[in-house]
Amino acid sequence: MPQATTPLVPQDIDAFLAQARERGYQTLLRFGKRGLNLAATAAVQAATKGSSRLLRSRAKRKAAASEQDS
Repeated sequence: MPQATTPLVPQDIDAFLAQARERGYQTLLRFGKRGLNLAATAAVQAATKGSSRLLRSRAKRKAAASEQDS
């Protein structure tokens, strides 16, 4: 036997839409924060790798210049 359902009234629909809008906004914020965290992490990793490569390159040039001076 099918269960009887109560008809939706405009207040119920408005409450449902408001709740969906709020959840959507919260989801958007959560994904936005994740995206910013990933971007920040990638930037820090790139800067760290770049600076270490730069230091190695400078050390090699300095060593090569020292050998030429000798």
